[in-house]
Amino acid sequence: DECPLCHTQFGTDELLNHINVGIENQLDVQSRIVLSELPDFESEVQSKRADVAAVTWLRSFVEQVRLPVDMSVEGVLAEVNRERRSLDDGNLRIESLANEINALDSQGLTMERLEEGVARLREIGFGPSELSIEEGNRLISSMNVDLTNSLSVLESYRVQVEESKGKVESILGLSNSNLDGAHKELAQLKERSIEIDLLLTRLNDFSSSFPWPDSRPLTEFVVEADSVRTIAVDLQSTLVKEQRNEALDSEAIQLKARLEKELEDTKPQLNLWEGAFSTLEGLRDEHSLTDAMEFALDENRAFIERIFSRIHSPAEFSGLGSKLTSLVRKSDGTEAELSQISTGQRSAFALALFLAQNSQLKAAPPVLLIDDPIAHVDDLNALSLLDYLRDLALTAGRQIFFATANEKLAGLFERKFDFMEEDKFRRFVLERESHSN
Repeated sequence: DECPLCHTQFGTDELLNHINVGIENQLDVQSRIVLSELPDFESEVQSKRADVAAVTWLRSFVEQVRLPVDMSVEGVLAEVNRERRSLDDGNLRIESLANEINALDSQGLTMERLEEGVARLREIGFGPSELSIEEGNRLISSMNVDLTNSLSVLESYRVQVEESKGKVESILGLSNSNLDGAHKELAQLKERSIEIDLLLTRLNDFSSSFPWPDSRPLTEFVVEADSVRTIAVDLQSTLVKEQRNEALDSEAIQLKARLEKELEDTKPQLNLWEGAFSTLEGLRDEHSLTDAMEFALDENRAFIERIFSRIHSPAEFSGLGSKLTSLVRKSDGTEAELSQISTGQRSAFALALFLAQNSQLKAAPPVLLIDDPIAHVDDLNALSLLDYLRDLALTAGRQIFFATANEKLAGLFERKFDFMEEDKFRRFVLERESHSN
C-alpha cells in the first residue's frame, strides 16, 4: 500500500483505487475530445478528396490536349469549354451527314456506286475535292447529254445487227431454230478445242521431264504414270519424314547445348551449396542447439538472477539452482523445478531470461519489443517490471516498444514514463475494425 513513485502511504486497496480513478477520468476526457472532433475531420477529408479528384482530372486533360503546364486553372477551364463546344459542333455535323447518307441510300445510291462514280471521275481528270457545286452540276448535265447520245448510237447499232442477221439467215436458208442449234454446236466445239489445247500443253510439259516414244501404246503410258505417281507419293512422304527428323535432331542438339551450358553455369552454385550444406552438417553435429542454448544461458546466469530478483516479489528465491530450469529457495536452500512454482513466478523467470539475453546483444539494434508480457503477473510485479524497463531506457540506451490490450497497464506505463519529453515517449492507440459480410 505504498506508492512506488512518491512512497506515500495509503490504506488497504486505496492505492489501486487512486490509480484506476486517474486513468478512467483521463480516458473519458480524451474520448469525448476525439468524438467531438471526428465529424469535422471527416468533412474536411471529404472536401480534400473532392479537390484532389478535380485537380487530377484537370491534369489529365492538360496532358491529353498538350497545354502548357504553367497554364492557370481558369485557362484550363476555358480550354475545356472550347473543346466541349467543338465536340458539340462535330456531333451536329455527324448527325447532319448521317441524315444526308440515309436520304441518298433511300434513293438507291449505295457506297459501292458512289465509290465507283468517284473512281470514274478521277479517271477523266475530275476529283471530288476539285469540283465546286456549279461545276458538278454542269458535269452532270454534260454526262446526261452524252448518255442520251450514246443510247441513240447503241440503238442504231442494234438495228444494223438485226438487219445483218436477217440477211445471213436468208442467204443460208436457216430458220431461227436451226440457227440456235448451230450456235450451241459452235459453242461446244469451242469448249472442246480449249480443253484439247490445255491437254496438249500439259502433255508437252510432262514429255519434257518424262520422254515417251510415239510408237509405244497409251496403255503402257498409263501404267507407267501410275507407277511414277506411286513412287512420287512415297518420295514425298519420305521427304516430309526426313524434314521432320532433321527438325527434331536440330531441336535436340540445341536443347542439349542449352542444358550443357546451364549445367556448366550452375556448377559454381552447386559447389557453394555443397560447401554450405557440409558446413551446416558440421555445425549440427559439433554444436547442437541444446548445447548452444545451455552455454548461452550459463554465460548469462548472473544477469538472469539479478533481473529476476528485481522484477519478482516477494523474493522467495536466492538464485538459479544446479540446472537452469530450477530455483533455490531462500528459506531452506532446496531447489524448486519450474513446474513446482506458480504461474506468475514462471512468467517472471521467462521475462528475466528474455531481458538478460537482450542486454547481452552486441551487434543487434538497441531495440526491445514486448507484447503483453504480464498476462499472469500481479500488480506489484507489474510495477517492478515497469521500473526495470524505465532503467533500461535511461541507462542502457534501449528503445522500447511495449504493446498491450490492457488499458490499466497502459495507464501505469504512461505514468512511469510521462517525465520524458514528447519526442522520447509516445503512445499510439490502435483499433481493430470489424467487417461484416
